[in-house]
Amino acid sequence: MSLGSPEKIGTLDKIGTMDKLDLKTLISVAADTIAAHA
Repeated sequence: MSLGSPEKIGTLDKIGTMDKLDLKTLISVAADTIAAHA
């Protein structure tokens, strides 16, 4: 079974182990970035 490149697997591992606080922070940063470029 292949999930693609090791980089992609590593990213999936990071997402899988992220807790809700990290996810909330990530969304906040993304929203700030979008707002800054709007």
